Amino acid sequence: MNNLILRTAVFLVLNVMMSMRIYALYGGSKCVLFLLGSCVTTVQASNIVLTFMAMLPLNVSVVRTPTEGAWCSYAVSNRQAWYQTTAFILLVAYDSLLLVLSVASFIRRLQEQRQGLAGMVDTFMGLIVRDNVLYFILAFSGLTLSACSLFTVANRSLPFNIGFNTIAADLGAGLQLTILGPLMMLSVLEYDALRERGGTSYYTGTATLEFAAVYSPDDCEDDPSKLA
Repeated sequence: MNNLILRTAVFLVLNVMMSMRIYALYGGSKCVLFLLGSCVTTVQASNIVLTFMAMLPLNVSVVRTPTEGAWCSYAVSNRQAWYQTTAFILLVAYDSLLLVLSVASFIRRLQEQRQGLAGMVDTFMGLIVRDNVLYFILAFSGLTLSACSLFTVANRSLPFNIGFNTIAADLGAGLQLTILGPLMMLSVLEYDALRERGGTSYYTGTATLEFAAVYSPDDCEDDPSKLA
């Protein structure tokens, strides 16, 4: 149960960071802030309630065997399994909204750049890194895989496959929590580093994977480009 609570808390933090990223991509739009704020609050509140409903109360039974003795076994009802599945479906729905907004911003920024094929490739890769489009795609895919896995568990009429229901779903969630999450933390603090200093980051997207730098007044006097 502690692992489930911890995972729910981590998903809450990641979704908030992803929302901040989209909010930054749209230039701090109040409409986007209201949309994402209301959606993330509704989804996360529902997710927390459904997660606890899926775990409580636990059906505890004592299993006794002549060779191994007795131990406690925990099980959840079919209704509780559906609660957990619904919680993941809500997360998938919210991530799909973030993915659509991310792709729309990416297409708009790509169309703003009028240049040759070579420059277009550099710009494309720069925007992929800077705007975290790949992150949103992988996050959506991982959550969708986990939701499909839980759906087959809750629906007893569907066969259980250990490769799909456990290994693939755990890999999807693990990818988001251990790799994609830290990448989001790196970029959400400074989503457009060179542009903040008067330049552009369309061609050097990797430069935006830096923590926001704090400059002293002396540093700014030595290098006026650091004044943003």
